[in-house]
Formats: sequence, C-alpha cells, structure tokens
Amino acid sequence: MSPLVFLLLSIVFTSCSIEDTNDSSEVNFTTEIREEQIEETILNVAYGLHDQQVFDVYLPHGRTTTNTKVLIVVHGGSWMGGDKNSLTNFVLDLKEKHPNHAIVNINYVLGSETHYAFPNQFLDINKVLNFIKLRKQEYQIKPEFGLIGSSSGGQLALQYAYKYDLQNDVKFVGSFGGPTDFLDSYYEENTNTEQFELLIDKEYYYNTMSDWTIDIDDIDFLKLLSPAYEVSEESTPTILFYGEQDTIIPLSNGEMLNDQLVLHNISTSFNIFQGGHGGWNAESYKETMHVILEEFIDAHLYVSDF
Repeated sequence: MSPLVFLLLSIVFTSCSIEDTNDSSEVNFTTEIREEQIEETILNVAYGLHDQQVFDVYLPHGRTTTNTKVLIVVHGGSWMGGDKNSLTNFVLDLKEKHPNHAIVNINYVLGSETHYAFPNQFLDINKVLNFIKLRKQEYQIKPEFGLIGSSSGGQLALQYAYKYDLQNDVKFVGSFGGPTDFLDSYYEENTNTEQFELLIDKEYYYNTMSDWTIDIDDIDFLKLLSPAYEVSEESTPTILFYGEQDTIIPLSNGEMLNDQLVLHNISTSFNIFQGGHGGWNAESYKETMHVILEEFIDAHLYVSDF
C-alpha cells in the first residue's frame, strides 16, 4: 500500500470520538504488585508476540471470581492509527463510575502495508478475551465482558460481538460514533471505499466462506464488514452514541443499526448528541453520556457493591 493511500485513508476515516487528544503518557500509574484484593493497575500486559499486542488492566479493590466483571475499551484511529493512551481519561471516568468492575484498555496490531486490519483486529480482541479468561484466578475476576469502542474501535467492538463472540462472553457492546453500514450512500458520495478494501484480507474471508460457488470478485466485502448486517435475534445488547452533525460517520449509520436491533428485539439504547465526530459538550459528556452508559452497564453487566 503506497504512502499516498495511507494518507488518503487517514483523511477519509479520521478517528476520535470520545478520545482525548492530550498526551496521556504523562499520567503516572503505580505498577507495583500488591496484595491480592487491593486495587491494582498493570500497564502494557503482553497478550501476544507483537509489540502492539498489549493492554492496561485496572483491577478493583475487593475483587472476586464470582462478582468482578470486565469492561474492555477499544480505541479508534481509522484501523491504521491510534493508541490505548488516547482513552486513558475515559477509562478513569469509567473507573470512577464503576469502581467494582475491572477495566481493560487494549491495543491491537494496526493495519499497514504488511498487516491486514481485517480480520486480524477482531482476532486480537478474541486473544485479549481468551488471555483474561485464562487468568481468572490470577486477576480474581469473573470472565463476563462488556465491549466499548470509539470510532473505528466501535466498528471493531460491534462486529466482534455480533459475529466472533461464539461463546457469548460479551454481555453488552457499546459504540461511540462507530461505522455500522459501509453501504451507506454517504460513503459513496464522500469517500473512496476502494481504498478501505485494501485493509481486508480477502483471501482469508473467501477461504472461510461456506458457499464455494461464489467467486471472490463477487463478494461484497463492505457489507461483510458492516455490523448492521450481522444483527439477529441472538445479537448482543447494544448502546450507541452519535453526533447529529458528524461528517465522518453519518448519523444514518447509527439509525440503520438501531432499526435492525429494534426489528430483532435486541435491547438497545440509541443516543444522539449535538456536535460532530466527538468533541461533544463536556458537561453532556460528564453528566449525560456517563449516566446513560452507567444505567446500561448496570442492566447488562451488573456488579454488586462489596
């Protein structure tokens, strides 16, 4: 993939929804290992061999394997950029609102000339969940999860929950301005979707399809990667946040997915904020968005007080 294509993709799929633009690396956290059950933060835990396969985990005081469920946060960045540090402030807000949940803020291997974003980024999420499940006793957590993604991370979270969560580990999924329908006419008029398709390992998807009568050139990969077309009666409860003046991810994407969720009788909370792709009013972010999110989390991933 040429540098020009990468530049165009960065412009086309500009990220950031709830993500903070400050240098979060200046935030100081303790990494010392303390007694079990004491509040603990561990940064840059490796869940794979690639240097981007790391996450931060925030473990609450009083955690147990029967009560402490897990919130997983997925950053945006047009599938080719971004970092978990952009969501540190959001994680700290979650930690304040949900002190009894464990919180995991993940990185995944970014798309590049040598690494397809799809399906690899979905598979990275799966690796994180499996890694945490295997360390249930070490972390003293109950391996039930909520996925919350921002912008392109929202698409990753939604698609994972609807298509890749074969063991029903994810009890709810949330998206802040994430794309849901790449067939939306808005993209035809405002983006070059052929460039987006360069992020897809088409041979992988073709080789895993059950219908061998179809030719690879006839596969609609844009539809294949659109969460709105994966909704069924078995789909995960979903909470959505969109900006009504978003010029990156159109409001119609949120409306399309919400309509499908309602049609299939899936628990959904669809919320529209003034503004564009993120940058929503700070007071609304603190006092409104987190209240709505808190209610949804308590409904679908409840953790009792210790």
